[in-house]
Amino acid sequence: MHIMFLGTASAEGYPASFCTCSRCREARRLGGRNIRYRAAALLDGRLLIDLPPDLYAASLRCGVSLPGVRYVLVTHTHPDHFYVEELRLRAPPFSREGAGGLVLAGSRAAVSRAEEALRGYRGVGVEYLPLRPGVEVELDEYRVTPIPAVHNVPPGEEPFNYIIGRGGREVLYALDTGPYGEEQYSLLRGHRLSLVVADATMGLLGRGAYRYHMSIADVEELRRRLVEEGVAGPETRFVLTHFSHNGSPPHDELAGLLEGRGLEAAYDCMEVEA
Repeated sequence: MHIMFLGTASAEGYPASFCTCSRCREARRLGGRNIRYRAAALLDGRLLIDLPPDLYAASLRCGVSLPGVRYVLVTHTHPDHFYVEELRLRAPPFSREGAGGLVLAGSRAAVSRAEEALRGYRGVGVEYLPLRPGVEVELDEYRVTPIPAVHNVPPGEEPFNYIIGRGGREVLYALDTGPYGEEQYSLLRGHRLSLVVADATMGLLGRGAYRYHMSIADVEELRRRLVEEGVAGPETRFVLTHFSHNGSPPHDELAGLLEGRGLEAAYDCMEVEA
């Protein structure tokens, strides 16, 4: 599987929209990989994970074609991950030629919100697929298993991380989650991951800094446990994303701090083969 990171920042972006702290000033000064849009990833040009408000700009920046997307997996409905109104632009007169069918999959809450937002727009070409935790679904050649994320969402909503498999390879996409518990590890047993994309919002703040996001130290504990369970091994690549200026320095400095730790800091438009 080919994965492109369309955005690698937490909710406020990096530099943060209205912040003038030293890290944000330095990111603006340096530019390049130090500028991060809100988090999303694209697999094989066809399967999109999340709909951030920066999606259009990110697609142009990274040179990808949004009309080629056939599936959208929604992790949860926080606005930095689920700007569903963007899909209205698939309908005429915003789109003069159809972009083909699109399946939007996520929790029942996410699917219901999408149906409501797109109601009355003819020609959006969106089908809805509600998912249940631990229940695998097939999206053409992809096998997708949602697992519960540890995150603070509105009452009645289930936030998801995803195990995505194709061609004998498996990826864990674990954003907007705090450290896993036994529920998550039990669902991961029996899988063998070639790539883990992990939340690192809390950055350098240490283990257990926040219940609903992970730090770099938390990801190291995640790696230790996945190896212990036989879910990951020496070949498994661990790539961190969803960075915040509150937890991590700009990319250029962060990448150096991660050297030798077996972890990589993603950057916008970074491409990875899983």
